[in-house]
Amino acid sequence: MKMDIFWHITGKLRKIGTALGVILAGLSSLPAMAAITAGSCAVGTINGGAYEMNTLPTTLTDGTVIASRVLITTFKYSKTGSSADTLLTGAWYVSATINNTHHTIAVIGSAQGLGYRMSNLGYPGGYANGETFNRLNVRNVTAAGTNQTTTDYWLQELVVTNASIYKGGTITGLGGSTLTIVFGNQKVWDDRNTTTGSLRCAGLQAFWGLDILSPEGGGSAVIPELPVPKTPTCDLGGTNIAVTLPDVDSSSLQNHGDISGSKSFSIPLGNCGKNAKPYITFTDSNDRANRSTTLGLAAASTAAGVGIVIEKSDGGLVQFGAQNTGVSSSNVGQYLIGTSTVDGSALPLTLTAKYIRTNATLKAGEVKADAIFTIAYP
Repeated sequence: MKMDIFWHITGKLRKIGTALGVILAGLSSLPAMAAITAGSCAVGTINGGAYEMNTLPTTLTDGTVIASRVLITTFKYSKTGSSADTLLTGAWYVSATINNTHHTIAVIGSAQGLGYRMSNLGYPGGYANGETFNRLNVRNVTAAGTNQTTTDYWLQELVVTNASIYKGGTITGLGGSTLTIVFGNQKVWDDRNTTTGSLRCAGLQAFWGLDILSPEGGGSAVIPELPVPKTPTCDLGGTNIAVTLPDVDSSSLQNHGDISGSKSFSIPLGNCGKNAKPYITFTDSNDRANRSTTLGLAAASTAAGVGIVIEKSDGGLVQFGAQNTGVSSSNVGQYLIGTSTVDGSALPLTLTAKYIRTNATLKAGEVKADAIFTIAYP
């Protein structure tokens, strides 16, 4: 009986020993753990050049980028072991109203209809937004070392959000918004906590107002004066237009105000930008002070007692005025030709010239008259 018990126990010991040997062999083959060193993350450098201005299109639309630049931020960290670990970067706004269409926050200043946005050019990339602990750059790092550097590249843009009110101007701030840029290990994102402790490693930067546009410092020195949008215009197809009226018998012009003979002509306006609003003013070449509806005769005329009227398509007569290079309701004789609805459209102006009897003694002969037309845009 004792012998049976002894061998039974010995057999058990062999099995335990064998199993223990396998376990020990398995443990001895595990690699050393690799990790970002807790508390080693720190803010590095931040640099950016001047904003580069883009050429504005003839027709300004929502979403047009007015100016942009690349901002470069660096962070420091330490790591042990050679296996990969994860480092993340996020950026989010606090107390900001975000335009979700253009991913922008509104600027303060005379530059209305404009927003600011910032995106990370890493993987997976994306815009700074209102989501805390978003993941704009996720990278795997393997090399061990202390005080290592990693870099983020950001695209900063000034974007038109309302083309109908954008008129250029200056930026004085970003209303009440704070931008937070956070760099750290996975534990920071898991805990949603940037403070030191519990294996967390985080570097944090926060910017407010103009510093969001120029986090490296310099404020308004690196923020450009914003361009005034181009006024949409039209191409003028001809600048010297000759109109030959038919011959008429003086008997058709016996009384003051009688009108006779007619000849239609056009002033060609083409390739208009969208929303172009050309205004025109006619000026009497021989009498620049003429503010009537009758164009006087040139000195080369041999006829007398007649003038020329120019009739618009609505039947009204053109009133002569000064050579107005700007648009104003006080400009005598100036009127709107029309408004183009699409790029590349035409707005031809069709008019009709006619003889009109004046108060002077009527005399048959050759009629010559010259007028200047001036196109202006608001």
